[in-house]
Amino acid sequence: MPEPSDLRAHQLDGRVVISAGSAVLFDYAAGDTMMRDIAITVLRGLGFTGRRVAAVLGLTESYVATRHRLAVRGGTAALARGQRGRPRKLGAED
Repeated sequence: MPEPSDLRAHQLDGRVVISAGSAVLFDYAAGDTMMRDIAITVLRGLGFTGRRVAAVLGLTESYVATRHRLAVRGGTAALARGQRGRPRKLGAED
């Protein structure tokens, strides 16, 4: 397992790339909050502290803890249900 200081996140051209050492762990669209929340959960599962994950992703420690706790209890489906914000409007065909 890489050292906590090896965890890095880079944002370029609308993409976020999270790496640990020389290994790329995640590559997702910058606006994809579901993938960001999955990354939080996986990184915590790999042993990175909530403090380190929050610092690398530019989030608060409480947000990281809440999303991780939600995923541990209910899996990725719970993360999807737990999304904040206004739901999309359905089109006529929906």
